[in-house]
Amino acid sequence: MAAMLHAAELALGRTDFRMTSASAMFCRPVPCGPVMVDVDILRNGRGGAQVLATLRCAGDADPTPNGVATVVFAAATGGWPEHHGLTRHPGLAELPDARAPRFGVGADGRAVMPFFHETDWRDAAVQPADPLQRLAWFAFREPPLRGDGTWVPAMLAVPGDALGLAAVPPVTAIMGPLTSPSLQISIEFAAPARGEWIGIDSRCHHCEGAIASGVATLWSADGTLVATVGQSALLRRIPG
Repeated sequence: MAAMLHAAELALGRTDFRMTSASAMFCRPVPCGPVMVDVDILRNGRGGAQVLATLRCAGDADPTPNGVATVVFAAATGGWPEHHGLTRHPGLAELPDARAPRFGVGADGRAVMPFFHETDWRDAAVQPADPLQRLAWFAFREPPLRGDGTWVPAMLAVPGDALGLAAVPPVTAIMGPLTSPSLQISIEFAAPARGEWIGIDSRCHHCEGAIASGVATLWSADGTLVATVGQSALLRRIPG
């Protein structure tokens, strides 16, 4: 999703617009390797733009896309009232301890898959009592920062893929080891993200018939809400 969103932003090329929302649908798995993103600018107006991005694996003869994303851009307009209806969970008030275990890293300190070479996921020190809610911190090994110190917004899709944090552990206790490949993710961008770490508050609202759905909020370390995420995923048993 991050690749599709970033390709859409580059193709549009409007520095006077900001990314306001995006939705991605995942049709087929994306193996490690080169991908191609076709971008169609559906509308490019004075106050906003809508873009369609389609991702396929390079060299794949199957015409079915691996993923499709729609992205909305809009001009920033001052002078309007602001409303903030969400508050950060107190468990995200402190950055993670450097000694806290990293997700996806084995006892020998090596990442269990290439994805975890580039990312750093850690539990928050304080967790909610609700077993279907989980707090965590996320960072890239190399922060995707623009010259002004803000994140490339498309990269928030990576920590936004957080439903598995809340949905998998309760089901694993009953069904055994699971994965949670995404079916669909929608993101609403609230403010530019700054700093190294992003706080994640992931909540699973519904799980039935191996389909889980929920929401996550993403926060800068200073307590600024940067994005809200809605997600659905398919829970799968890990063979073995």
